[in-house]
Amino acid sequence: MNADKLTAETAFDAGADLWVLSEAQNGWWQNIDFRTGFLLSHCLLFQKKEPASRLEAILTETQIKRINFSSDAKSLLLGTENHFFNKWILIVPDEMELAICEISTACDMLKVHSIRLFSPSEDLLKKLSARLSASLNRISFVE
Repeated sequence: MNADKLTAETAFDAGADLWVLSEAQNGWWQNIDFRTGFLLSHCLLFQKKEPASRLEAILTETQIKRINFSSDAKSLLLGTENHFFNKWILIVPDEMELAICEISTACDMLKVHSIRLFSPSEDLLKKLSARLSASLNRISFVE
């Protein structure tokens, strides 16, 4: 399956469940961040706080197991149905092999049928097309 190239005018049209952006802030990243009310910036800048010592004491006293929600994933997944004609935006690391792994995992986990890549490198596009073409109905990209 070849990836479909979209124009800047059709970049935000419907047709892909998952949009993929690199964490490097380029023109597309900034445009999408602006259109979401700076959702991307807020999520990337948000730092999780450690639980208060009082909470830790309560968990210990009540013998409730503390659940750790941290993840080894190097990407950020955001639900964006209220902002665009898609379901999710995935922000992946700049390192190509890590990005391919994160995108593949997200596609499997979310059971998406189509993805759209914003400003992908030619190598990333080729490798993703080869790896995901059997499981996706459509791969599109915008330069």
